[in-house]
Amino acid sequence: TPVSAVFSGVMLNVALFGIMRYLSVTDLALGNDGQAQSILLIFGFISIFIAVIFIPLQHDIKRLLAYCSVEHMGIIAIGLGLGGLGTFAALFHITNHSLSKVIAFFSAGHISEIYGTRDMRRIKAASSSIPVWGSVFFISMLILIGVAPFAIFLSELLIVKNAFFDHRYIVTALFLIAVFAIFISLLKHTLGTSFGINNSKITENIKVGILDKAIVISVISVLLILGIWIPGPFKELLNNASLIIQNGVRL
Repeated sequence: TPVSAVFSGVMLNVALFGIMRYLSVTDLALGNDGQAQSILLIFGFISIFIAVIFIPLQHDIKRLLAYCSVEHMGIIAIGLGLGGLGTFAALFHITNHSLSKVIAFFSAGHISEIYGTRDMRRIKAASSSIPVWGSVFFISMLILIGVAPFAIFLSELLIVKNAFFDHRYIVTALFLIAVFAIFISLLKHTLGTSFGINNSKITENIKVGILDKAIVISVISVLLILGIWIPGPFKELLNNASLIIQNGVRL
């Protein structure tokens, strides 16, 4: 579980950093005609629609989170492809996705260990059987599917706003359709796992350490705050980073 959280929250972003670092260079080499951004948009939508197809078919709880990462990498690519406010939103989304995936994998790992399986068809009523980890998993999934007022909702809203006011209505429509389809699929999986009928009784006394509680509460609090208010210094950092990506300023 720690390895999965690090891979999803950190390693995927390292790969994206390489793309972002050379985005302006590639665009310049192609004549500044927006081809690089168009390629990002295409691959972003490919990623999202792969998630649309495969997320409903998943039964493994960790594999579900992996396909969720495919979706969010696509969302980030679309933001970068749109440019402007979309680049800012993509960077903001990277932060939000990384934090939310930490608690998602953290709780999913505990749940699968306690139930003795990663098959969601055999994991039911987790929120009542193991209240802490079941509730954390439920909240983390709500964050990942973009429920307000958490930060992922805001970063996705900024991407939609940028596409719509840039008169890219097809991009806006496809984005909303894909995200809504994934929203429904993930919510169905989450409700079944968290509130379904539990056929296996959990008799083990589950103890949650203070450090575990502190990590979970801190991450959820940060994601809630960022969904309502972006602190000035962090906003400036994201603005500067987006300018570097778009204008090719040397690091």
